[in-house]
Amino acid sequence: MPTALPSRCTEPGCGRIATQRGRCDEHKRKAWANRSRNTAELTGAQRQRFHAAVFRAHGDRCAVCGEAATDADHVVPVAAGGSRDPVSNGQPLCREHHEAKSMAERKG
Repeated sequence: MPTALPSRCTEPGCGRIATQRGRCDEHKRKAWANRSRNTAELTGAQRQRFHAAVFRAHGDRCAVCGEAATDADHVVPVAAGGSRDPVSNGQPLCREHHEAKSMAERKG
């Protein structure tokens, strides 16, 4: 059975071989070291249901830039007391804006 060729780490500027989910060993650990409290407090199934409901309720365009959205975001994080309701506390975001928002929330 044929196997895929090795790929490079998806972390910008890294040229190492990816070992798992598109990242090298160093960046794989780094990616989960700073995960959000929402990721830690919600199960995968809960996040999937939230994602689907946000896109049904709000469409598939980023709430910030209007480009195609890839992620569903809690406007107010659940860990900070936000609702789990996708209509009142959900918004679709592109990957860039979701990562920027999440990083800002982790820092402060």
